[in-house]
Amino acid sequence: MLRLLIIWHLKYFDFHIPRQHLIKHYNMPVAPRGLITAESKCSAAEHGKSFLGIPRVSAHRLNFYDACVEELGKQYAAANLPLEITEKKAAEIFIELADRYDEVEVWVPDQPGTEEVDFLLELKNVLPAKVVFHQLPSNTLLQADELPMEVGKIPRTFSGFRKKVEKKGYHQYGFSRMQEVSDFLPTRFSPARQRVKQYIFEDQHIINYKYTRNGLGPGDYSSRFGKWLAAGAVSAAEIGAAILKYEKERKKNISTYWLLFELLWRDYFHFLHKKIGAQLFTPQGMKQQRSPGLVDSIEWRFTGSNVAMQIPAAHRKEAEELWGAFRSWALASNGMEFIDAMMLELYATGELSNRGRQCAASYLIHDLHVPWWWGAQWFEYLLTDYDVSSNWGNWAYIAGVGADSRPVRRFNITNQARKYDADHFYRDWVKEQKWSVPEDALPEEFPGEFV
Repeated sequence: MLRLLIIWHLKYFDFHIPRQHLIKHYNMPVAPRGLITAESKCSAAEHGKSFLGIPRVSAHRLNFYDACVEELGKQYAAANLPLEITEKKAAEIFIELADRYDEVEVWVPDQPGTEEVDFLLELKNVLPAKVVFHQLPSNTLLQADELPMEVGKIPRTFSGFRKKVEKKGYHQYGFSRMQEVSDFLPTRFSPARQRVKQYIFEDQHIINYKYTRNGLGPGDYSSRFGKWLAAGAVSAAEIGAAILKYEKERKKNISTYWLLFELLWRDYFHFLHKKIGAQLFTPQGMKQQRSPGLVDSIEWRFTGSNVAMQIPAAHRKEAEELWGAFRSWALASNGMEFIDAMMLELYATGELSNRGRQCAASYLIHDLHVPWWWGAQWFEYLLTDYDVSSNWGNWAYIAGVGADSRPVRRFNITNQARKYDADHFYRDWVKEQKWSVPEDALPEEFPGEFV
C-alpha cells in the first residue's frame, strides 16, 4: 500500500514539534512531507473583507508569516525532507494526491477558531475517504486531556481555572518533561527558539519580568514571544519547560512564576473558546448581557467578521457618530495623546504592549462608548501576534461581557499615563518616529447598511 504522510501547516510554522509528535505516535522514524497551501497563512474567510470595510489581515502579519515559512523551509531542508509551497487550495491538492496514493494521512494543528473548524469540516466533506485527517497537539502549555476538568466545564473566570490547574503543580504536567529531551529548544533555523533562549537563559530578563511587563514601546520589558506563539513557530509547552529549567538550574522567583501565569492565561482563553465557540464574538459575549460601555439605543447583532453590519435606519445618526469616534481612535486623532501614541505604534509596527492594549481597549469601550467588537476586529487586522482566542477573549473581558467576575473593568487613562509614562518617554519616542495612520485606512462613511 502506498501511503503519504503530510504535515499541513495552517498558521503553524514549525517542523520540530510536529515531527516529534509523529515519531511518538507511529513509534518509528517518519518522513513526513510539509505542505503550505492557499489557506496556510489566511483561512478562506480571512481572504475577504471584514465588516469594518477593510482586509482581515494586515501586511505586517503576512510579512511575518512569510518569514516564518522561509525558516520552515530551512528546517525541512536540514532534515532532507520536502516542503511543498503552493498557492493552490487544499481541496485541489488533496484530491490530486488521492489519485496517486492509496492513503493520504494529513496532520493539522488544533485550532479553536470557529471559521477554522468550519473550514476543516467542509473540506473533509468534499474529499475522498482515503484522505484521513489527524490532529496535532494544541499549541498550549497544557493539553486538554490533562486538564483537571473537562473542556466543557472550564470555569467562567481565569482565577477558578488557575487554582484548579496549580493545585496539581506544574511539574506534574507533560510540558515539564520536555526540558529533559536531548534536543530541547533546537535553535537552528528557528528565530523563535533563539528568542526564548536569549530572553530566559542568556540575558535573563525573565528574572525581573513581573516588574517590567507593563512597559511601553521597544525593549525587553516583556518576552515578545507572542508573535511566534501565534504563528506556531514555537510551542507554549517548550517555553513553559524552559521556565522550569531556568528555575531548577538558576533561580525561581515571582517573575519566573508570572511568565508561566501569562502562558496559563493564554491556555485559558484557548480552552474557553473551545467551550463557548462563536459566543466569543457576539456583542453580549459569554455573559449574554449588554456591555456596560454601550450607551446607545441600538440593538446590536454580530453575524460574522465578513458580514456587513445592518442597522435600523432609525439609528443612522447614532451609528454614524459611533463610527466617527471609532475612526478617530483607530486613526490616532482622538486628541488623547497617550492613546493616540498607542494607535500610531500599532498601525506602524503591528505591535503593542499588553498595557497599551488594555488602555486602548478600555478607552474605546468605556470613554468613547464604541462597540467593543469593532476594536477587536481592528486589532485582529493589525496585530502581528494575533491569536483569535486571546484577542477576542481579552476584548470581551474588558467590555464586561467576558471571563471577568467584575461588572466593569475601566481604566482611568489619565492615571495610566501618569503611572506608566510619567516622563513622556513613550509618547516622545512615538513622536520621533513621525508615524501616521492614513485617512483611507478605514472608510470615511459608516461601512454598514441601514435597513
